[in-house]
Parts: sequence; C-alpha cells; structure tokens
Amino acid sequence: MFWIALTVAIALGAGLAVPGLAIPWRDRLLNYTLVQRFLGAANADPVSWTLQIELQFYVLVLLILTRCRITDRVAVIAANAWTAVCLIVAAIARPHTLGVEPQDVEVLWKILLNLLLVEWGPLFSAGMMLLLARETGRRLPALPFLLAPVPDAWLVRGTRYALCVAVVVAIFAAVTLPRRPIPLLASRPLLWRGDRSYSLYVAHLVPIMALLPILDPALGRGAAMAVLLVGALVLAAVYHRVGEVEATRWMRRALTALRDRSAHPLDRARPAGVR
Repeated sequence: MFWIALTVAIALGAGLAVPGLAIPWRDRLLNYTLVQRFLGAANADPVSWTLQIELQFYVLVLLILTRCRITDRVAVIAANAWTAVCLIVAAIARPHTLGVEPQDVEVLWKILLNLLLVEWGPLFSAGMMLLLARETGRRLPALPFLLAPVPDAWLVRGTRYALCVAVVVAIFAAVTLPRRPIPLLASRPLLWRGDRSYSLYVAHLVPIMALLPILDPALGRGAAMAVLLVGALVLAAVYHRVGEVEATRWMRRALTALRDRSAHPLDRARPAGVR
C-alpha cells in the first residue's frame, strides 16, 4: 500500500511542481526502497521518513525473536537495555543535535542516532511495556518506561518537543492501562478511522500540499481544508481497500501457492490428515 501512495505522491509532486517536493528522480525512485534516508535521498513524501524507522524496529524485533525465546523477563530486560542506551547516547549527542534540524545533523551523529533509534527507542519500549502491563495486570513495572521518553526527547530536541512527547505518552497510557474499554474508542466512526489510520497517514499530506494553493483562492482557507480533509479520507479508504485488504489477500494466496509448489513431492502426494 505504501508504494501505491508513494506513486501518487510522486505523480502529484512532479506533475504539479509542488514546492518542497522538487527533488531529483533518483531520489524519488530510491524512496521505493524504504531506506532512502540511509542512501542520502530526499523524501518524495514528507511523512515517509517514519517508515524507515518502523522498518528498523521490525528488523530489530525479528532479530530478537529469532535469537532468543521471548518471555516477559526477556522483554523487560531488552526494553531496559535499549532505553538506557538511548538515553546515554542522547546525552552524549545533545551538543550536536539540540537546535539542529534532523537533516543538518553531522553525518556520524546522524548515523549513530538512526542506527540505534535513539529518538524513538524509549517510545517503543514504553509502548511494549504498557501493552505487557495491560496483558499481565502488573502496571507498576511499566511506570519507569513512561517517564523515559520525555528526558530522551528533551536531550535530543529540547523542551517543547519533550512536552509534546509527554502528551503523547499520557494519551497512550490513558488508553492502554484502564482495565475496561473506553466506550468512545469503541464507537464506529473511530473504529473506521482506526482501521484506515495508516492509509490516511500516507494519503493526506502531498495532496494537501499540491491542491491547497489551487483551492485556497477560490474557496478560502477553511473551506479548502475541509474539502481536502474529506478527499484525504476518501483516498485513505481507497488505499485501505486496495492496498491493505485486497493486496494482502492476493499476497497471502500467492505465498500459499508458492509454499505448496515448493513442498516435498511426498508431502504433496500424501493424503490430507496423514502424517
């Protein structure tokens, strides 16, 4: 689904000459790798910078899952270690990052911060511990992890950013820790929106950047933003249906067929239920 949204973003950015998205075609194509930041390429869609961080996190989790048996104890130890490393590196790197735009940070520090996910590790750890607390009912061990993202954010980005992170952590804790579901969050509109949250995330910004200068003079800023918001929701619904639902079904069928074709001939010939 990301590649569908990226293709639309590139088409809009190049076709309408959107300010801020006039990047070389080499950079646009490198965005399809998901690791364009490591390759020194600019983002074709400004929101796509987060996807590489997600990819790094998934690789890290995969390594943990394949190297050791995950228990609650292992998860807590891993979260503690990761958070501690992030805080230490953030403190050391503070003179090189505070007040500096992320893209302007010195290369060596940028590589170190990106590889260790220094800015995001404490948030990931806090999320894992909150979910673990929800599953086990033991909330006290999760509390230190709720505090760690705030000083980490302060070390890397400063006070204003740390306050924003504190609000995010507080909201996540308020949603995760209660034993009973929050009725508002179970409402149909929010469930619909939640199912399409990723699609909306990758669908909204470039169309707004491309079309707002066109609609604003004719409709006014408020009406233009309302139209674009509705359009973003519609586009997100399309992305969700095509890229997340239908494409997932197709890939699952294709992978299942590939697995069946690569099975041992004796396994294919053996009747179902016979071992």
